Amino acid sequence: MPLAVLPLGLELVESGALTPLQTIPSTPSDFTGYSTGAEIQVDRAGRTLYVSNRGHDSIGVFAIDPVRGTLAPRQWVPTHGRTPRFFALDPEQRFLYVANQDSASIVAWRVAAGGRLAPSRVRVK
Repeated sequence: MPLAVLPLGLELVESGALTPLQTIPSTPSDFTGYSTGAEIQVDRAGRTLYVSNRGHDSIGVFAIDPVRGTLAPRQWVPTHGRTPRFFALDPEQRFLYVANQDSASIVAWRVAAGGRLAPSRVRVK
């Protein structure tokens, strides 16, 4: 029996160990290529997790269950560049900016309802 369920799918058990509640891929289930994760961020409200995927060249968007701490995929959006190196939410959390290492570009996404990402026209090369 867990003592507490912590954010991001971990539970604290009596021994003091953290154990995973869930293991899920950061890319869509139909993706068969090679990809690695680079960055993980949680929005200020603790409801949405974002992860960058190098190889799939995408940002994965996951809902965080506030009771269980588990994740559910919401969407994957392309980074419109190669090898997302870094991404960040702006201070108001209205935009998510992705820096693509191998294409020397920065692309902005609007943060829409429920933490989903919507296209913007902002692209810097």
